[in-house]
Amino acid sequence: MPVPIKSESVFPAGIYDISGNGQISTITEAPGLGGHPVPSGNLTVNNLVMTDQPIQFKFEWGVFGAFAHAINPAFEWRIQIYLEQYGIGEFSLGAAGFKAVSNGSGTVGAPLGQVDFSTTIYIPGNTVPPGLYDVVAVIQLYDMPSGLPCFAAAFAEFNKINFYQEH
Repeated sequence: MPVPIKSESVFPAGIYDISGNGQISTITEAPGLGGHPVPSGNLTVNNLVMTDQPIQFKFEWGVFGAFAHAINPAFEWRIQIYLEQYGIGEFSLGAAGFKAVSNGSGTVGAPLGQVDFSTTIYIPGNTVPPGLYDVVAVIQLYDMPSGLPCFAAAFAEFNKINFYQEH
């Protein structure tokens, strides 16, 4: 089940807004009994992940409103995933939890005043240590080439995920 991507626009309705969804899933599961793979699935239903499993975060979002097409195509959307571990503190995914998407790569859709984007961030197995985590993703627009953040940002709050090491 996808989680919503939410933004708090400072513009009046119909001028500029961001919305969409994010989803997390396993890429492959460890072999089950007899060497048969266990089906992978959407982790918003099953929030248990073995630490050696690779996972993916898929994001689809759109920019809507009268000024959706006015953003410089050289600007860049940056997606960063944050994991906050219960009991210990924040865990950094480093470069594995980051992705940049060129604003010019968006798909202009109908109706006029909408530009759509999508990307996937892959996290290799054995990247996240065992523990219970709150997972949040930030999608923010950056001016390029200066690299300074712009006025547009949105967030996706995933459910708690328990990474565990199987014995």
